[in-house]
Amino acid sequence: MSNLIKYQFVDLKPSDAVVINHNEKKDNFIPFGKSGGISIETIGQQEAEKAIALLHKEEVQDSPSISEEEFQKSKEEAEFLVEEAKREAQQLHEEAAQQIQEEMQRAVEEGRNQGYQDGWSQAEQEIARKEKEIDDTARNQKRELEEYVDGIEKKYVDVLIALLQKLTGVLIEDRDDLMLYLIRTTVR
Repeated sequence: MSNLIKYQFVDLKPSDAVVINHNEKKDNFIPFGKSGGISIETIGQQEAEKAIALLHKEEVQDSPSISEEEFQKSKEEAEFLVEEAKREAQQLHEEAAQQIQEEMQRAVEEGRNQGYQDGWSQAEQEIARKEKEIDDTARNQKRELEEYVDGIEKKYVDVLIALLQKLTGVLIEDRDDLMLYLIRTTVR
């Protein structure tokens, strides 16, 4: 199947064709395990341990020998360096803890101040909204009252004219603006 797929991409000309033949070199092939082939020799466990011990002895002989006094001195110096490193690490740890504590206090203070400012601005907005609402309500009530008073004043004028006509027998309809003025000044 793959030859069918590859067919259109392969272009063989008779002069360029090469035949691969492995039969000519078959006589030179020597399989493993037969004479003339590659052979691997193994060494035993004891021989390996001897070689390692020999290398270790050479290493020990090559290293300079130090006296007991020098060893103690270097050991004390190492212990001193370790203690000093521990103290420095402890000091760095304490400084870092102090710095973290200060940053936490600063963050708490900033948060408190920010909350205070936010609360203050919200309260101011709420107060402004309530004042506007109260002003609008007062304005509406005043307008309604004026409309109501205007309606009542006209009715009072009509009632007053009717009463004066019944009481005095004089008709004063043409003086209703004067009556309206008198009622307004009295009411307000």
